[in-house]
Amino acid sequence: MDANDRQNEIMNLLTAQDRVEVEDLARRFGVSLQTVRTDLRDLPLVTIDGADARDFDDAVYARKTPRGWRLCVATPNAAA
Repeated sequence: MDANDRQNEIMNLLTAQDRVEVEDLARRFGVSLQTVRTDLRDLPLVTIDGADARDFDDAVYARKTPRGWRLCVATPNAAA
């Protein structure tokens, strides 16, 4: 797990109010939280939304690794 993965893991544990406070502190100190988001456009994602979904914004990607499988679940960040 690299530093970006750890940062994402920590951010996913925060409540919405916690995230607002973190983003406010980042702005006040001139720190970019852009590294929290990972560009997944190069992954061959497959949508997991149902046929009757209003949008197709949830997707997954899996690949075999020497240690097993790596699963990537891509969901939108509604706050972004």
